[in-house]
Amino acid sequence: MPILDEKTGKILNILQKNCRASLTAIAQETGLTVDVVKKRLERLLEEKIILPKIHIRPRTLGFTHVIDVKIKIKNYDQETVDQFIDYCKGHPRITEFFAISGNWDYTIVIIAKSHEDLGKTTRAIKTTFPNLFSEWAESLTTKGYKFEDYDIEKLINEEQE
Repeated sequence: MPILDEKTGKILNILQKNCRASLTAIAQETGLTVDVVKKRLERLLEEKIILPKIHIRPRTLGFTHVIDVKIKIKNYDQETVDQFIDYCKGHPRITEFFAISGNWDYTIVIIAKSHEDLGKTTRAIKTTFPNLFSEWAESLTTKGYKFEDYDIEKLINEEQE
């Protein structure tokens, strides 16, 4: 597990607010040199602490329905579960897919342009795996308040207390 110091935490917080911040701007805000900032960023990328990736907002592309589906499976064999995992990972309307603990086994996020579009997607999943699900609960995401937003400096300081 990589050890993060306060300066690296500050770099990560800056990048979360503006992923296009220049090395010079980051250096000025952290009190580090441009070369040190560059080396730290290279290490963060190398250790896969950060990934160079954009975040797409599906509603702006016409996918007005963002649905979280909780799934509980039953009577399964590993081959069927593996097929289900591969199916979900390859489905263009499934944007997130997690195995989870607790009352549910999996959670998926489906994007759809309408309720008809959503129905088509969920029917395809359910008919492809007709005997796999014991429970299926959908909820429409109406508004996002926080998504993948970490205050690294606070997390670091919290660990040190």
